[in-house]
Amino acid sequence: MKKTELKSAASKAARPNNLSTVVSVSVVIILVLAYLVTIAFTKASVSPTLTEINTTGYAETKIVWPAYGQAAVGAVGYGVLANSGEQVAHPIASIAKIVLALSVLEKKPLEAGQSGPSYQITSDDVQYYYDDLAVGGSLLPVNDGEVLTEYQMLQGLLIASGDNIATTLAVWAFGSMENYLAYANKMAADNGWSATHMADASGLSDQTVSSAVDLVKIGDKALSHSVLAEIVNQQQADLPIAGTVNNYNTILGKDGVIGIKTGNTPEAGGCLLFAVKNATDSDAPVMVGAILGAPSRLTVLRDTTNFIQSNASNFRNINVVKAGNVVGKYETAWGQSIKIIAKDDLNYYTVDNKKITPAITLDKINSSKSKNSEVGTVLVNINGQTKSTSAILNSDLTEPSYGWKLLHPFRLSFK
Repeated sequence: MKKTELKSAASKAARPNNLSTVVSVSVVIILVLAYLVTIAFTKASVSPTLTEINTTGYAETKIVWPAYGQAAVGAVGYGVLANSGEQVAHPIASIAKIVLALSVLEKKPLEAGQSGPSYQITSDDVQYYYDDLAVGGSLLPVNDGEVLTEYQMLQGLLIASGDNIATTLAVWAFGSMENYLAYANKMAADNGWSATHMADASGLSDQTVSSAVDLVKIGDKALSHSVLAEIVNQQQADLPIAGTVNNYNTILGKDGVIGIKTGNTPEAGGCLLFAVKNATDSDAPVMVGAILGAPSRLTVLRDTTNFIQSNASNFRNINVVKAGNVVGKYETAWGQSIKIIAKDDLNYYTVDNKKITPAITLDKINSSKSKNSEVGTVLVNINGQTKSTSAILNSDLTEPSYGWKLLHPFRLSFK
């Protein structure tokens, strides 16, 4: 074979090897470029660590309860805070009228400053008066043809505690007593008032029952309605035929009492659902309490006054977390240490003496975050009531440099 032919053959044999080398190098370059691009756009993940918050414990408190029946106390927006006695269904007498008022205002809404629609008293309404007179009920005098506004009827219900006007309101708003009772009992079920059952509108029936715990919840709901909150805080009202009617709640306006309803029958005993506004602490929520089963109405009024005065110092607005308190931190592998702080004060109103420890939930993050970014929650949950504030960064959290990422690929989050 000639020399030129040998070179040609060798050249042909080398070409596939050269092509293979080029392809291999190209693949490596592509993979390296892909890696470099991936590194550039991949975030470094950071996990938080929690910081224990020093919360203050308090000296033991002992609530002074009545020696009879059952009682409960809570605060608007906080639910029931404490209770005494067996929380079972108990006749509630005229406190039932609060449930009626709530039901009527759902059916026929009324805002603060409004009188609402007018209603002309009929012969049926006059008969309701005589029916209740015959059984010793509390009464609101009415005349056939008299015109009362919705607001005036509610005053007659809650201030004069007229059993007859309770029937008038129920039939006017719902068409019949049966319709009202169905509505009121559904309201009780929907709100979780498990011991509450309405058998009549006025509370004369001993089958109209509730518990002190349920009544605190009912009082909380009633006080959230501006019209009800206004009426139950009135010591008297002037009505067309009845004239000036006085509130049976004779401790109204004393010791911060701002409502809400008395009750008294032989079966129920003396009962009171009450609300108290702290005169010295404008930020304190309204206290709501209920006492059932006193020997008389006068006894429950006296013992409620004692309860308020004896227990005033037991109700505390505790600062669980202050705005700016450190609740955690992010320690990054590239040298940053970022504090996580509470955004706002977290206060809780309670009668408990035990230390309140908040639950802190912080996010794992894989991107840069600016100062004040929300990264979690600080929360307390007591008696089913939740209060919370955001956990935020107190400075910027920045991404690591490209060089750091390149040298620490296994500390990145490839997502």
